[in-house]
Amino acid sequence: MARPQNRTRVPLHAGIVIGCVLMIAACATRAPATLSASASPSAGAPRLAGTISVNGGVTLTSRFSSTAQIDVDGTVTPAPTASTCADFARGMQPDPAAFAAPTVETAGDTTVYLRATIAAGYRGAGTYTSRSNPALTGTLVYGSGMGTGQSGVFTVFRSSIHGNTTLTVAADGSGMLEFSDWGSDEYKGGKGTVDVSGTVTWRCR
Repeated sequence: MARPQNRTRVPLHAGIVIGCVLMIAACATRAPATLSASASPSAGAPRLAGTISVNGGVTLTSRFSSTAQIDVDGTVTPAPTASTCADFARGMQPDPAAFAAPTVETAGDTTVYLRATIAAGYRGAGTYTSRSNPALTGTLVYGSGMGTGQSGVFTVFRSSIHGNTTLTVAADGSGMLEFSDWGSDEYKGGKGTVDVSGTVTWRCR
């Protein structure tokens, strides 16, 4: 598949740029859950560790580790320190009908930042699809040229651009996020939009 062309180079720290890119993406569609400035790792909250694999317009496989989080009125914040993996799977207060899948952030010369949430309609462990519940949405930011002394090049992919998403959560807090054909309105490749598909699997401890 042809690689995206005419990319914008952003000579800023990756974390800052990703935040700005996500803000721009939110303006183009229904605003996804945002990451709270206080969403730093919480020592007592469940830890989620697993693997992300992305293919299609971009290709990357990496391991990741993050702290369990909750979606509160569209803002993703750390899960309570006293919570357990079972609490995470059931859905936690103050909004147990919302759910935040692990936030994935990889490092290296090429990076991926992925966030997916269910804003409403979560009922505990089980399988959810974006077709049956449009509140299941996600955003993926792919960065290349992220090495020391390089400027970052970013592409944003969103589930809202003709994508499909399936989230499966087990009672022990482990789970899988499967996404296909998440599109980007920034670049064209060949005859169609450059899309990405992939999976995120994790265990809770």
